[in-house]
Amino acid sequence: MASLTPVTALTTWQFALAPTVALTLAAVAYLAAMAAVGRRRVQGHPARPWPAGRAAAFLAGLGVIAVATQGSPAAYDDAALTAHMTQHLLLIMVAPLLLVTGRPVTLALHAARGRWHSRVKRVVRSRPVAALTWPPLTVAGYTAVVALTHLTGLVRARGPAHDAEHVVYLACGYLLFLVLLGGEPIRWRPSAFGRYLLLLAAMPADIGTGAALMLHPGFAGYPAADVHAGGLVMLAGGDLIMTALAIALAVPLVGGDRHDRGHRGEAAPAGLAAYNASLALLTGSGLPSRVVLNHHHWPVSRPRYRAAENLEEGADMEHDDFIGRVRQQAGLASTGDAERACRATLETLGEVMPERLADNVASQLPREAGEHLRRPVADAGVGELFGRTDFVTTVAGRAGVSESQAAVIAHAVVDAMFAATEGGLMAEVTEYLPPDLREYVTPAPSSRDQDEPGQVAYGQAAYGQATPERGHG
Repeated sequence: MASLTPVTALTTWQFALAPTVALTLAAVAYLAAMAAVGRRRVQGHPARPWPAGRAAAFLAGLGVIAVATQGSPAAYDDAALTAHMTQHLLLIMVAPLLLVTGRPVTLALHAARGRWHSRVKRVVRSRPVAALTWPPLTVAGYTAVVALTHLTGLVRARGPAHDAEHVVYLACGYLLFLVLLGGEPIRWRPSAFGRYLLLLAAMPADIGTGAALMLHPGFAGYPAADVHAGGLVMLAGGDLIMTALAIALAVPLVGGDRHDRGHRGEAAPAGLAAYNASLALLTGSGLPSRVVLNHHHWPVSRPRYRAAENLEEGADMEHDDFIGRVRQQAGLASTGDAERACRATLETLGEVMPERLADNVASQLPREAGEHLRRPVADAGVGELFGRTDFVTTVAGRAGVSESQAAVIAHAVVDAMFAATEGGLMAEVTEYLPPDLREYVTPAPSSRDQDEPGQVAYGQAAYGQATPERGHG
């Protein structure tokens, strides 16, 4: 075999049947699911194609795996530790990061129907998956695999043992970035700050391993210069990727206050003054407190909207009040249950709504609640394609409750959102959603609030009860 040079590094290729077949099947399955989502139509709502950027990321991830297992890193991995480390870096960091960005689990849930949808959902919500994706375990597993396979005799693994290492690298990297990036409907959804801390905990594995190799005089039969170069690949490559991801995760933490201020005051909608003027006319006209503000007949309470000049003060509801309202409305046993209910519903709503609308609503919620509504990874700004079944099952899975309980929880959380927001934002949310999902973006029933003047009129149809007739005149 020719010596490893820049030219041979770019041109060498050794065909391997098993990886080629596996990668081809994965690409075909992803594209078929993407086409199925593009053909779907929720009743009364146009189909929305799966974002092309996610598809490109997933296919690029498959391409990286092909290069790592059949290109020059695979051809020279036995002869040069530099090629060996490059191969491992591609498999444990670059490829998993791209695959997770493609969000194949979410795509499978959107594309599957009937029995297959139920099967995918059961797998995602199963205890083994919850255990494998437990954030501390993903960091520990990643750290152990990086250290043990590069600083021990395992670095000389060959044949089936080396192939098994490749599978382990992909699995550990995928599980780690699945938690760090978020976006998939798994049980564990750390906050932005939590994901940042997890990333910081994972970074020493690559840095320490690379530094150890760079300081080693010679290792596992490789010459010292090759060992040092291999250590540099791990140190520089891993550090570069992790640092870029750390910056991306830190942006929402550093700019959160400025983001909220912009939405609450500096970027107030131009039409809000006209809206408030119309509302003032209604207030002085002697009309009853419950009025219909849009053609879908979503009843909205006038006293909950303040004048435009006071909008910069933001919503008055505190986080404890928000959680307490949800707990009381849904009949939950503890504050922890209410926290999980809020998080599950808000994260799912954040994936349904366009990103800008979700940010606008989040800016008026208590800060802790609003953080759940904003999507962990920014995309093109188009909400996910959810129907009623998708929405309820996703909330149920994230909250760890039954689907019937998820329906009650969703109404309770949205009730608190109606109470906390201003400027007709929740009316915008209901306008956007497909008709079969709008029943979950209406306030939950509350005998306490129904009896108070100036409050939202609550429907009870979603709870299996008769909806009382209410006049609007």
